[in-house]
Amino acid sequence: MEWSDATYYEQKSMRHYIVSATLEGTPRRLSKRWEQEHSTQFKHRLLAGGAGPESVNTLRLKMRAAAHLVSENNISAETSEAALRDGGSFQKSHLIVIGASAGGPSALASVLKPLPRDFPAAVIIVQHIDEQFAPSMASWLDEQSALNVRVALGRDKPVSGTVLVASSNDHLVFFDPHTIGYTKEPRDSYYRPSIDIFFESVVRHWNGDVTGILLTGMGRDGAKGLKSLRDSGAMTIAQDAESCVVYGMPKAAAELGAAAQILSAQAIGQY
Repeated sequence: MEWSDATYYEQKSMRHYIVSATLEGTPRRLSKRWEQEHSTQFKHRLLAGGAGPESVNTLRLKMRAAAHLVSENNISAETSEAALRDGGSFQKSHLIVIGASAGGPSALASVLKPLPRDFPAAVIIVQHIDEQFAPSMASWLDEQSALNVRVALGRDKPVSGTVLVASSNDHLVFFDPHTIGYTKEPRDSYYRPSIDIFFESVVRHWNGDVTGILLTGMGRDGAKGLKSLRDSGAMTIAQDAESCVVYGMPKAAAELGAAAQILSAQAIGQY
């Protein structure tokens, strides 16, 4: 039995809900909770939009097919819901994470400028900067880049072609594979937000491919986190001494063997 793609478009929230599957035989009801929670609201919305009972029943069958895929691939109902809600798939996606401190804004602009508007990865930046200045820095970087650059909000989600910038004196972290936000813990961290804490959360939660980048800055924040990223299989890059305003954090990363590549800020953007 084969089903083609079914798409429901809700104009009010500008979101796409997509369910697709190709299966042989009858799909089992393996995600009953997910179907119960969502089939009713889909039914009401479809009927309200003028769809007939056949459309409702077809969508219900497709939701069951998705539940079958969830079970067969060991994907949680929560993960499948997030993938469907975001119009995505279960395929791995790419994430670029960047840490910077003193001299960071200029280096960040150099890295972002060469990236095209349709850049197929999400970018998240942790820059040592007071929260009151983070929005203006994000706005300035947005002017320097073809990508959409904005501050990261609480319970935000990485999106390909978008750059999220930490904008709090609390730590930016991944709470799960799809969601980032802010936490006060650990309270005794000298750096707020901490690059190390963010990188470590990426290692714990992100399921796709990762490139970790550590740019100019004083001290050692980000060096251990970059090493954890490299140990987990990520591509890691540290800025070279010649192009750094302060060769502190990248130097610490190089000394730890955390960087697979050591490049200038301009070369990182073209890597």
